[in-house]
Amino acid sequence: MIMVIMFYYNFISMIRGKKRLSKLRQDAFDDIENERKRIANDLHDISAFSILKIKENLNKNLNAPIPEIENQLFSSIYDLQNELNLSIENLYPRDLLLHDWQNSIKRLCSGLSQVVNIECNIQVISQLQSQISIQLYRIVQEHLSNIVKHVKPNFIQLFIDEFEAEMFIEFLYPVDSTKMDFKKTSQSGRGKIILEERYKMLDIKFEQGIKGNMKFEKLNFTIK
Repeated sequence: MIMVIMFYYNFISMIRGKKRLSKLRQDAFDDIENERKRIANDLHDISAFSILKIKENLNKNLNAPIPEIENQLFSSIYDLQNELNLSIENLYPRDLLLHDWQNSIKRLCSGLSQVVNIECNIQVISQLQSQISIQLYRIVQEHLSNIVKHVKPNFIQLFIDEFEAEMFIEFLYPVDSTKMDFKKTSQSGRGKIILEERYKMLDIKFEQGIKGNMKFEKLNFTIK
C-alpha cells in the first residue's frame, strides 16, 4: 500500500514539476519575444527616420554638384551607423539572462569599482516584472556611467529601497566644479532622450540637487 502511495505521489510530483517547468519556459519565451519586439521597433524607428532624412536631403539637392551630394549622403549614412550602434548597445543586458536584477546591478557596480570607489546598497523584497527589471537596470547603468564619465567623483553611493510598494533610487556623490564637464552634462542627446523614455515607461519621478559638496539624484516609482 505504501509503495502504491509513494508511486502516485512521485508521479503527481513529476507532473506538477513538468507543468512548472513548462510555464517557466513559456514565460521566458514571452519575455524574449517582447524584448525582440522592442528592439525591432527601435531599429525600425531609427532606420526609417534616418533613411527619410537621406531622401529629403537628396530631393533638396538634386541640382547640387555631385561631390556635395556625395558628402551629404556619406554624412547621413555615418549618422545612421552611429544610431544603429547605439541601439545595439541597448540590447537585453547579458547579466539579466544569468542573474536576477539585484545581483545584476551589484555586478554592474562591481565592474565600476575598478575606476571609482562605489557602494551599492539594495533593500528590496518585491519581485519585479521582467520588463521593469530591464528598464531599471538600464536607468541605473546610464546614471552611473554619466556620473563616472562627466563628474569623475572619488566615490559614489547607490541606494535602492522600497517602502509601501514604492521604489526609491538615490545616487550620492561629491562634486568638484573644476572636474565636472558642464557642457556634456547639460547637452541634450539621444542618450538623454532614451533615458527620459525609460522614465515614462515606469512613470518615474526624478529630482536632483546639491547639499554642500555632495550631489544627489533621486528617482522613485510605484512597483507594479
